[in-house]
Amino acid sequence: MLPRLKLSPKLIKFAYRFVDIEASGEIDRPVTRVIEYSFAIQKLGSTQGKKVLDIGCTSRWNLLPATLVGLGWEVYGIDTRELKFRHHNFHFVGEDIRNTSFPDNFFDCICAISTIEHIGLSGRFGVTKADPQGDVKAIKEVQRIIRPSGTFLVTVPYGQRALIHPLHKVYDKVQLKELFGAWRTKQEIYYARDEEGYWEIVPEEVAALIDNKTGEEAIALLELLLLK
Repeated sequence: MLPRLKLSPKLIKFAYRFVDIEASGEIDRPVTRVIEYSFAIQKLGSTQGKKVLDIGCTSRWNLLPATLVGLGWEVYGIDTRELKFRHHNFHFVGEDIRNTSFPDNFFDCICAISTIEHIGLSGRFGVTKADPQGDVKAIKEVQRIIRPSGTFLVTVPYGQRALIHPLHKVYDKVQLKELFGAWRTKQEIYYARDEEGYWEIVPEEVAALIDNKTGEEAIALLELLLLK
């Protein structure tokens, strides 16, 4: 595992020229993004003209928009911060996922890669007003704008329930069941770090014991379908 580094203010300011520190959090964050983005890309595959939404798309680690347009998707990205990626099959929308201007049943697929856990928390990404129900509101909006047969791909921190302010929420099984009560889980995969710091697939029962407040980490990767 890469060592944790203590950075001086000058070095942090310099790093902002190259790395989206707010979105990455830790220096090994790209490793988990590879896992999460690979999951999404494998599920989506190639297509012609279907619409996909990437929620919280503004991150320098985010290769989804560029990858998905190359696979034939008509890609939309939504974020309160601007994304400068440009392509004729990519449409950036500067809005809040809790309240969007998209029509009902607009998307064939929606992705929320390490995003839901931040919605409603203040102190990062320019958010100054807290909204404890932010993640709930976001999921309700996803239900409105996704087609009845659409797929919702989600990744979130998993383990013992926690609010690590201002970083993120950590969800447990009960919380996810409440949050996604209108959805059916088609597939769920859990990752956690082993003793040497490498990420590996683990049973849900193992991931559920992880205490993120002690520096341990686990993530849940979910493929969801709306209940009919």
